[in-house]
Amino acid sequence: MGKTVTVKRANVVLTVNADDAERYLKKGYDIFDEDGNIKFKATPSDPGALAKAYEEHKARIAELEAEVAELKAKLSAVPVEAEQPEELAAEPEEAPAEEAEVVEKKKSTSRKKKS
Repeated sequence: MGKTVTVKRANVVLTVNADDAERYLKKGYDIFDEDGNIKFKATPSDPGALAKAYEEHKARIAELEAEVAELKAKLSAVPVEAEQPEELAAEPEEAPAEEAEVVEKKKSTSRKKKS
């Protein structure tokens, strides 16, 4: 026999061929790895389990939305200057001055050639 996996649904625990794991997952069994951790969780199919899962997810979404609102409030309280690295905060006046110097050298070189 090939590789086996453990599947569980309610109080039924089975050791089945790994090739059949997908079929058991569709039937509502959770698939566990060798260490006993859930590898794949079956989607509940009965209305009571679905309603319970829905309420759990709604609660988790509310928690996450509250956390997002809290983080947005903290972020809006941060001054804009503190968000920029020093390189970006510095004024870029040096670059145009260097470019102007290069242009002046080109003009003076072209005037010498004309003479």
